[in-house]
Amino acid sequence: QVRPNTICYTKTVGIYTASGHWPLALDVFNEMCLKQMSPGQNTYAEAISVCEESGNWRFALEILERAVLQRSMPNCHSFQMALKACSRGQAWQAAVAQLQRMASVRFNPDSVDFYTVMDACVQAQNWQAALDVLMRMRAARLQPAC
Repeated sequence: QVRPNTICYTKTVGIYTASGHWPLALDVFNEMCLKQMSPGQNTYAEAISVCEESGNWRFALEILERAVLQRSMPNCHSFQMALKACSRGQAWQAAVAQLQRMASVRFNPDSVDFYTVMDACVQAQNWQAALDVLMRMRAARLQPAC
């Protein structure tokens, strides 16, 4: 009997995500975690991507936190997808917090990350927060695109 491994679970999450069946993708990810399998960076990134597509920003951040706690250091893609999930959910405060968190785990946010956070602020109609993020972007010596 063949037993599913991390690769099988990751591929299954990816297939469900690509076909638009994000609830099933999250179910597979949760099953993997319940079976005490150790998801790798790609599995976490895939699961966070599912959350971004579904706008489930809370679960995206939960998965990101789980990755950090499991010492399976999230990659840049994971952070970017979590930021996009926050933007879709108009969760500007969570997006700002994740932007700060990136630096604490040794990722330097790039201009795309800053734009995504600014978009979350704009979606929530919080112009002051968007301007604050723009100022942080300039302080990081990143140039806004024209």
